[in-house]
Amino acid sequence: MTTARTRAVPIDPVDWVSVRSDSQVRAGRTVRADDPYLVGHYPDLTVYPGVFLIETVYEAVARLVRRTHGPGTAAEPAVLRSVRFTTALRPGDPLEVDCECTPGDRPDRLVAKAVCTTGQARAAQMTIEFRLVDTAAEGGPHA
Repeated sequence: MTTARTRAVPIDPVDWVSVRSDSQVRAGRTVRADDPYLVGHYPDLTVYPGVFLIETVYEAVARLVRRTHGPGTAAEPAVLRSVRFTTALRPGDPLEVDCECTPGDRPDRLVAKAVCTTGQARAAQMTIEFRLVDTAAEGGPHA
């Protein structure tokens, strides 16, 4: 199923997303050598930028929120509580992200704990707090 992108980013941060339950979502992407962000990121060592791992988690959670709360609700990152990058991803590497989402300390908050892997290696882990936004009340989806 193709879903319209809600933000302008240089690449689509996911190739696929699977919402597994009301609190679990999985997403994946293959790192491509011809993606525009790779040129010059590290000229002698081409690696997938860590910010795009965060974007992959963001897109996975956004789709979970649309599925569980309806198309009139969006997820916006509010706080990057923690992030740890442990393995570099290179062109051709498969990225898989598993997220477990739990309610935050306020009714409009959702906390996602994500583990990013490539093959058998952990590439990153992070915890991001999202704000749930009623897009109809705020004038439509954010670009």
